[in-house]
Amino acid sequence: MTGWRAYAGEPGDGLDSGLYNAQALSTLLVPRQRYSAFVSSEVSPRRGLRLFAQGQFGHRATLQTLAPATLGGFSVAASNAYNPFGRDFLDGDLWRRVVEAGPQVHTQTVNAAGLVGGAEGSIPGVVGSEEWRWSLSGSYALARTALHTDGNLDASRVAAALGPSFIANDGSPRCGSPAAPIDGCVPLDVFDGAGSMTPAMIDWIRYKGFGRERSERLGGRRRRRRGLRAARRTVR
Repeated sequence: MTGWRAYAGEPGDGLDSGLYNAQALSTLLVPRQRYSAFVSSEVSPRRGLRLFAQGQFGHRATLQTLAPATLGGFSVAASNAYNPFGRDFLDGDLWRRVVEAGPQVHTQTVNAAGLVGGAEGSIPGVVGSEEWRWSLSGSYALARTALHTDGNLDASRVAAALGPSFIANDGSPRCGSPAAPIDGCVPLDVFDGAGSMTPAMIDWIRYKGFGRERSERLGGRRRRRRGLRAARRTVR
């Protein structure tokens, strides 16, 4: 085959390594935005009685960027439309960075608020006894977290796109076989280097995830609810 060169070895062995430099596109210092506010108040309407309240709010947002996802650990069928070697490639035989999908991006936003309020005071004691002190308080806290991921890969769709494929009557490659085509699947070209994956190929294997978490605490009781809008496995 022309246009291919032998693997040059690992970094540090004195050879020109053929490995991808993942550090160039990965975040070294994670950008983070953070601010918070706190307020406290108290009042004594009469002697022996104090009312108090406290409130706080915090916000944090982070953005982490990683190198494009790695395509590896999959088999490529000999009958794949883009396989020029005419043989199967087993798990681990091929590794490729999917640069066409862009970097992996992970964002996290957290908003948290809390309230504490109460009263405390004293009751004069009877003759020969000390005064009685009492207190009553309550608290409520709420935290909301939103997670977004982009640039990951759907493992099941990658497997279908690297499996058997055929050329349809209109000249376009299709996944599966003429007798059992896979609807919507676009065969994946992993052999022709960076730029060989078309937008249609990327759209088929691209994965976006979105999740929410809500946590509440009332006094000593805690309640947590989670919601994850992510139905596909990912490959990083």
